[in-house]
Amino acid sequence: MMTVRQIKLDEFFLSDSYMTSIFIVGILLSVVSQMIYEHFYLNQSSKRWLLKGVAIVLILLYGWYMHSSLSLVDDEFWFFYSIPGIQGMIVYFFLSVLLIWIPTIRQDRMKFSDSFMVSFRALYTSQFFSLVLFIGISGLIFLIEALLFSVGSSWWGNSFIVIFNFVGPMIFLSMLPKYYLIHSTDEEAIEEIEGLIKPSKFLSRLVSFIFIPLMEVYSGILILYILLNFGSGFFTDSLIEGLLLNYIIYGWVLLLLADSVESNFVGLFKSVFPFALIFVVFLQMIATINQIQKLGMTHGRYLILLLGLASIIGSLYYLMKNRSLKIIPILALITGFIAFVPPFDAMSVSVKAQVNRIEDILDRYEVNRETGKSEGEKLISSRDEDKLESSLDYLDGIQALNQLSWLPKRDYVRPMEYFDFDAASPIHPEDFWEEELPEEEIEEEKMRQTRLESDRLNLDLEGFSQLIEVRAFSGLTKEEGEIEKDGVTFQYQVDLEDGFEIYMDSDILEEMLTYDFSQAIEDLEEGRLAIEDLTFTEEIDGYPLQIIIQELEISEESTFIDFYLLF
Repeated sequence: MMTVRQIKLDEFFLSDSYMTSIFIVGILLSVVSQMIYEHFYLNQSSKRWLLKGVAIVLILLYGWYMHSSLSLVDDEFWFFYSIPGIQGMIVYFFLSVLLIWIPTIRQDRMKFSDSFMVSFRALYTSQFFSLVLFIGISGLIFLIEALLFSVGSSWWGNSFIVIFNFVGPMIFLSMLPKYYLIHSTDEEAIEEIEGLIKPSKFLSRLVSFIFIPLMEVYSGILILYILLNFGSGFFTDSLIEGLLLNYIIYGWVLLLLADSVESNFVGLFKSVFPFALIFVVFLQMIATINQIQKLGMTHGRYLILLLGLASIIGSLYYLMKNRSLKIIPILALITGFIAFVPPFDAMSVSVKAQVNRIEDILDRYEVNRETGKSEGEKLISSRDEDKLESSLDYLDGIQALNQLSWLPKRDYVRPMEYFDFDAASPIHPEDFWEEELPEEEIEEEKMRQTRLESDRLNLDLEGFSQLIEVRAFSGLTKEEGEIEKDGVTFQYQVDLEDGFEIYMDSDILEEMLTYDFSQAIEDLEEGRLAIEDLTFTEEIDGYPLQIIIQELEISEESTFIDFYLLF
């Protein structure tokens, strides 16, 4: 059915649609029901039809769920990296583990790693056969096109669909043995199954000399990164969160493949890798918890915590039970179940956390949801602005901006532009501590942060005590904020309406100071420019002010400027 649908729709690859997800789950459920029948209820035809009926009911329920999940995305089409798409992949993972695990239940002569080995070999062999078949058919079509007549371009696409969506999976299923015969008296069948369980020389060498060395280098890089950054940025940096998910999955896949491979090199890997896995996963879980407190929950961090906990338990069991992998499928199934079933599934928890984070920020700055404007006098700090933007980016990435019921659909493309509030200086006490500090300590911290920023940018601060970054747009409310210097508070305002002017005012000034940098815009050509060294300085009434333009975008409709303001 899936193959016919793809040919009808002329979809070369699997489409990002809920129907494709239903078909994949339906295929997996069908195979799982057959596996259960052969393993537990062989020759009981009534149980076989009952299992098929249960599979059909589950497929229909999943289809209903997929159809209803369309309300969770902010567009009529959804991608695999969206709420229903990610939950679908969790279901694929759950059913795939179940498919491999069933033949080993209450089975002494076959371990989970043996069943995994059979499935792995069947998978890469079927893919190889499919590729060779596709190349052969493509060559025949090319010959017909060159020597006889035109067959049309659709034949290549249709051949690809039929081979990889129908023939390939059929080859895979045909290579799965009749596991129930392992206890029979049929010596030929038993020998066939044992031959499939035993890794081939090619696979043994691939595991020993390719996969394991790469994983050891991978582990070494991660451990070295952790040790080098242990006291500084590791617990506040989310750099390796994505790498860790791959590390956990690849690590356990490799342990399963290596379970049946015997060599001194592989034996050393089996002894050392679980310790490395525990070390890396435990520290990353602490870092992830810290990131959740700062940046909020995401499905990636949720899965890291779940898989990390399962990996630590599995590694300890592996080490204590003489390299036994019996518990691995159970942990994997429990992890998949928790990650999928509401209300504590990965997507529900992460989306709710990000929505609450956005609402909390908007409440603190009294933002009117209907207009997007702040009705309070408090300026938003750069830290809160970054939090708001990261949460909106996350919801946008998984097509869940419609979970913010007040956000107009027209603003889904650039959600941050919906809001209109004034931002405080990036160097602001709120960005560096939560508790109240004495005023002199706050000033010292502000100066320290200014020096750090100037060192990073390689700027000369001589004659200046304040450094802030300003981003201003023409056609919008004037960019404004406050700067403290020598105990005096100055208000600054950037105006791009008629050139480029900065106004400074305070209680000690008799009249507002005006700094005109219009020449900076007039001298630049239209277009987006990255400016490494464009510095302008003016001094009025003894107050020096300097701007260092970082980026400038000029069009007929608007002007955008990003610059550092030294005062």
